[in-house]
This record gives sequence, C-alpha cells and structure tokens, in this order.
Amino acid sequence: MDVSFDLLTDLVGEDLEITAAEDVTGTLRIARATPNEGGTGGTVVLVGPSDPAFGQGTYPIRHAEHGEGVLFIVPVGDDGTQRTYEAVFG
Repeated sequence: MDVSFDLLTDLVGEDLEITAAEDVTGTLRIARATPNEGGTGGTVVLVGPSDPAFGQGTYPIRHAEHGEGVLFIVPVGDDGTQRTYEAVFG
C-alpha cells in the first residue's frame, strides 16, 4: 500500500499491524489525523499498548484491507498502559 496522510485519514479508528523484528509485532490503532494548516499532509496519531514499545523509526506495517507498507513513527507519550506515536506527512 502507498502510505499517505489521506489514506490514514480514511482509516481513522482502524488497526495497523506493525513489525519491529521477526518475533516482535504489535497493533497500533489510528486514533486521529490532523491536517496541516493551509497545505497538504498533516499529523497522524496512533495508539497501542506500552509493550511492545517501538522506538523512533521506519517500520513495516500491514492493514487488513490495504495490505503492506512502511511508516515512520515517533513515540510521543506513554501513560503506563498505552503508548502514543505520531507520523508526520509534509
């Protein structure tokens, strides 16, 4: 899949499977998408459990309907049970 802000905006509320290593996978829910002011792209917020924790980086992802792609994420918060990530598109 061609991962874009527009695609992830359409998928808000849905899950992505993310893989950090062959034996480390997790599920992130697309929580919200906020468009940039006056331009294209924006910020997508994803949430998942605190464990496994994914560091800043590019990861293979999979969506049940749209297939596989890659996504660069940055961890931005953790409340002990849930970790929050952002993906920014220009």
